[in-house]
Order: sequence, then C-alpha cells, then structure tokens
Amino acid sequence: MNRIPTYIIGTGGLGRGVLETVKAKAQHEANWEIAGFFDDYTPSGEIINGVRVLGTTEELKGILTFSNILIAIASPKVKETIYQRVQSNPYLFFPNLIHPSVKINDSVNLGKGNILSENVVMSANVEVGDFNLVHFNATLGHDVKIGNYTGIYPGCNVSGYSVIKDSVLVGTNAAILPSIIIEKNTTVGAGAVVTKDIEANCRVAGVPAEHINSVGQKYAEVL
Repeated sequence: MNRIPTYIIGTGGLGRGVLETVKAKAQHEANWEIAGFFDDYTPSGEIINGVRVLGTTEELKGILTFSNILIAIASPKVKETIYQRVQSNPYLFFPNLIHPSVKINDSVNLGKGNILSENVVMSANVEVGDFNLVHFNATLGHDVKIGNYTGIYPGCNVSGYSVIKDSVLVGTNAAILPSIIIEKNTTVGAGAVVTKDIEANCRVAGVPAEHINSVGQKYAEVL
C-alpha cells in the first residue's frame, strides 16, 4: 500500500514542533511520512531539522498526488489565508494531528486540520472546529466549544461550557472560567484569568482579565 506523503506548512518554531509530533505519531501509525516543508519565507532547498523546504504555499496548488497538509502557522489570519489559497486542490487533505499522549474520548467532536500537542486533555462532549491549535498541557473542560483558526497555548485551562469562537488566541497559562463566551478575533494575554464574556476584536489581560485596547485584525504575540 502506498503511503500518503505529509507536508508541513511553516518552518518556524511551531512547524519544527509539529515535525516532532509527526515523528512521535509515526512510531504508532505507519501512514505518517514527512515529505517536506512548504514556506513562503524560507528558501527552497534549505534543510530544516533534516527536512527539505520544497517551495512556497502557492506551489501546493500544483501537487497532483494525494497528500496530507499540516498548517503549522500561529496567526489565525495567515492560517486561514493559506487554507483558502490551496483548498481548491482536490489532492490535498487536512488531517487532525493528535499527539499519541492525547486521549480522545468518543464524545469529542473534531473538525479537520487541528493540531493537538503533547498531554492535551479533553473532557466529555468537547467540540472543536477546523484548523485549531491546542498546545502542550492545555485542558478543555466538558461541553467546551472551540470555533475555527483558534490557538490555545501551553498550560491553558478552559472550564466547562465555555465557548471560544473563531480566530482567538489564548495565551500561555490563561484560565477561562465556566460558561464564558469569547467572541472572534480576540487575544487573551498570557496568565490572564477570564471571569466574564469578552467582545469581538479586542485584547484582554490580567487577573481578572480586563480590556486593553481594540486590535481588530492585528494579533498580539502571546506565546
């Protein structure tokens, strides 16, 4: 049986971390074989952690063999733009990448293109849309709902019944209390404790988290 090649978009820190997750995955499942990186800023032919950069994301449109694509980009806007650029190619698939340490129970519902890093924990009836990152040691409580293109960074704790909508960034070690709604295009600063709903297109930080300023489509660095 022919293996489907897997390509990683992005050679930055997240892309190199995703490479390590794929290596861990390959120890348990045969059909995870890295074929190369694609990146719009790293020159073609460069070798990154033993893997060759094959071209820019535009060149993915020309792939004519069935291939798995992992979008390892932190920015929600950039991630969405890349997907919209290449998604018309019928040979490209966008699987969920789930580290072997993550246990997914039968009540969890995942879309496509999600990356679940080492030691993520999900409780009952969690719903996760498309192209989200849930990073190291993050926890999602029961009945949590995550939209699309959102990043939940290391050590975050999202409590039960909370809703995090599209293109949200939740910084390292942030805590979301139960039944909170975080609207789209919002950034939650590292270490923040969110005790009330957050409107769209803003940034919050602190304990308890308070509004800082409107950021619109510009995203703060929260890693």
